[in-house]
Amino acid sequence: MAALLGKRDSDFFSADQAAVFRIKDEAVFASGEEDVSEETFTDRQGKTHTVIVKKTRCNDERGQQFLVGTVLDITERKRREQELARLHYALDHVEEAVYLIDEQARIHYVNAHACQGLGYGRDELLGLRVPDIDPDYQQAVWPDHWRNLKTHGSLTFETRHRTKDGRMFPTEVVANYFESDGQGYNMAMIRNISERKRMELALAEREQEFRTLVENLPTYVMRLDRALRHTYVNPAFVAAVGLPEAEILGTHVSGFWRATNVSIDTYVDLLMRVLASGEPEDVSLEWRSGHGALYSHLVRVSPEFSGSGEVRGLLVLGFDMTKPRREQLLDVERRRVFERMAQGGDLDEILTQIALYVESACPGCRCRIQMLDQTGNRLIHGTAPSFSIPCPAHSQGVALDQEGEGCAVDFGLAEPLIIKDMRLATVSENCRSFAGKTGMVSCWSNPISGSSGQPLGVVTLYRGQAGEPTELDMGRLRYASHLSAIAIERKRIEQQMQHQASYDNLTGLPNRRMFRDRLHEEIGKAARNGESLALLFIDLDRFKEVNDTMGHEIGDLLLVEAAQRIRAGIRETDTVARLGGDEFIAILPRVDDMSHLGRVAQNIVNAMTKPFSLDKHTVYVSTSIGIAAYPFDADTADGLVGCADQAMYAAKEQGRNGFSFFTPVMQRQAQTRLLLANDLRDVLAQGQLQVLYQPIVDIAGGKIVKAEALLRWRHPQRGMVPPNQFISIAEENGLIHDIGDWVFRQAVETARRWNAEGCAVRQISVNLSPRQFIKGDFYVSWLAHLEQNGVSPEHIVIEITEGLLLDDRPDILQIINCLGNAGIQVALDDFGTGYSAMAYLKKFPIDYLKIDRSFVRDLESDPNDRAIAEAIVVMAHKLGLKTIAEGVETAAQRDLLAAVGCDFVQGFLYAKPMPQAEFLAFAR
Repeated sequence: MAALLGKRDSDFFSADQAAVFRIKDEAVFASGEEDVSEETFTDRQGKTHTVIVKKTRCNDERGQQFLVGTVLDITERKRREQELARLHYALDHVEEAVYLIDEQARIHYVNAHACQGLGYGRDELLGLRVPDIDPDYQQAVWPDHWRNLKTHGSLTFETRHRTKDGRMFPTEVVANYFESDGQGYNMAMIRNISERKRMELALAEREQEFRTLVENLPTYVMRLDRALRHTYVNPAFVAAVGLPEAEILGTHVSGFWRATNVSIDTYVDLLMRVLASGEPEDVSLEWRSGHGALYSHLVRVSPEFSGSGEVRGLLVLGFDMTKPRREQLLDVERRRVFERMAQGGDLDEILTQIALYVESACPGCRCRIQMLDQTGNRLIHGTAPSFSIPCPAHSQGVALDQEGEGCAVDFGLAEPLIIKDMRLATVSENCRSFAGKTGMVSCWSNPISGSSGQPLGVVTLYRGQAGEPTELDMGRLRYASHLSAIAIERKRIEQQMQHQASYDNLTGLPNRRMFRDRLHEEIGKAARNGESLALLFIDLDRFKEVNDTMGHEIGDLLLVEAAQRIRAGIRETDTVARLGGDEFIAILPRVDDMSHLGRVAQNIVNAMTKPFSLDKHTVYVSTSIGIAAYPFDADTADGLVGCADQAMYAAKEQGRNGFSFFTPVMQRQAQTRLLLANDLRDVLAQGQLQVLYQPIVDIAGGKIVKAEALLRWRHPQRGMVPPNQFISIAEENGLIHDIGDWVFRQAVETARRWNAEGCAVRQISVNLSPRQFIKGDFYVSWLAHLEQNGVSPEHIVIEITEGLLLDDRPDILQIINCLGNAGIQVALDDFGTGYSAMAYLKKFPIDYLKIDRSFVRDLESDPNDRAIAEAIVVMAHKLGLKTIAEGVETAAQRDLLAAVGCDFVQGFLYAKPMPQAEFLAFAR
């Protein structure tokens, strides 16, 4: 401050600037009026400053005058004002209207273009809100719009603006949200798009004219991009392909390729050549539509060029050559049907060929052929090659007096049936349902009649549009019925001949020839699988006497009734054959317990002792049965039959009305059982029993989640004895209760140890003997043992056999309920191998069904086993049960079980049964 005192303006400023300041100072002294002015000067450092200078004349106490001056530096403010002026200038010269809008839709700033576009002055616009100029964004919707803008930060959309004189015009708005001093703002750039909209409308009108022209051409029109994807297809092409347009656009040409005469690779090579060369090419293509109709076209592929002359895509035109080609192919189809018939082809293949012939002859139609079953009372499915969904239940076993879905035929009248529209209320509900499922609308059927006029089935045509068939359509339908009748009658004659060659005409049982084939087959299976099988040679006592005294007709009736009683006494999987005269023979595969054969034989003997009521005659006979076992008695078919025959005569010699085993094997088996029974009494005391554990794997995740406890007997002389050789003995002598309790305690201790060591296996399955189950008091001590050892019941699964469920006793249901209420789950072991307990599944609270290894073993080769396994899984899931497949030894078996939805698997594919410590290490 001291450095400034006593100084003059000339000491700080240039001479010119100091002179200006001096003149202003003198004027203030002279007038006495305050002077305020804006000055610009350069300081000693060369910086330019803009200041506001205020000078006032004052008098001191002596009356001497002096000036008081204040200086306010506004250099920064002036700089900002200049920048703002430049910004305003720039905004006023952009082509878009610019608005600054706050959260209340108030307009804080507009540029010149905004004023010009709306016809307002700037001050007028600054006094308005957005709803005053935009009818689409009134005050009610503005808060939602503002929140949306604030969330996204930037929005681009189209709306309408209203000028001062009320005219409306379309606009495109680019809104950008920002905040300043805690206040949100929208800087909106708005463009008048009236001209663009006009051009778009004109372009749309031209495009519609082009589309109308192209879409009404009978020629097929397609456009492809350089990646060979469909960018346009006209209706003629869509109709021919038989797919919705949406499923075609965007797909590669290979996506639905159906050409039969040109491979997709060849066609793609042609398209790429045109893209590369710019020269058009032609090709003839044939394909079937989604409805199965055959189409033939001459296709012209032409390049489409961009403005720069580059090939940007392809135009493909298809000229219809279908009609002449179709007639040519129909003749080929007819010859093919007759060739299949002449060659004795499979009936399904022949009927499918007939159906395809009709579909080729009647484009847009789908054909289904149904046949009558052997009873002549029910329709069964024949073929329906073009239905994408499986034929529903009405195709299998519809009675003729019931309405099936789709068309039915009045076989009493044997007349065609025409339904113009299956969707109408006057049509049956089944018909309407079928129309809804398949998209079919009209339905025309014609009966298939045999050479003697008897009904054989029906041929039905379906179309996706309502209407009646033409006479040409009906002609094709009648011709298909005629061809079908020839094929069905021929097949039935062949089946009759085959049946007569393999079955006994009187009883319907397999004859000697089929018996020999079956026996060789079963011996082969037993040899491969290490199993045993048995033969029961059955001879009627006193049959010759009945036949001689009462006549052959009564004798024949006796044989038929006897065959039925024998058949009823064995399993469905067993084979009963008639060798001739009064001799029958039964093959019983997979026999694990030879004592079971005695019970089967005794049941047959008992059934034969009951009186036969034959055409007003009551006849009494008995039977003698000889039993032989493979491989114990013989290992060949002839040897086995000979042994069974010898045993049968031994039974007759012993007084008839009984059975006899082939002696050598029974002697050895009886001796072995006696020795095992003696040794079994000390098995627990000697510590010869051992529990092994086999993993049970979650088929979906591939992880071990359970284990089955499997009992083994380590006999000091005989080695490892499997359970099927000593469990039945234990059940007979009562040791099964002690052994069952011991196995359960071992499993509980293992579960406790595994849980303590953090093993992921949470459940152990324990097999429970029916004898121990029936006793009924086992579960009390078992539950107490679980509680004493601190093991939750949910860690134990009890496996029982389905035979228990057939014993309709209330205490069985009570025991299973008690187990379930306590938290112990129940599994049904070896399901489907013995009895059919399916009717009882809904009654008993079972948790798991275990698919027996006999159904798993041949999954890869036997479609029947696959069907049985799938049926068990589906049925179990319908009832809310889980399934476990046993005996899985190959990855293929596992994959097939996974495909049908099986939940868990166990078998040698994963591991053999092992001690608990080894299992624990394996599971980890």
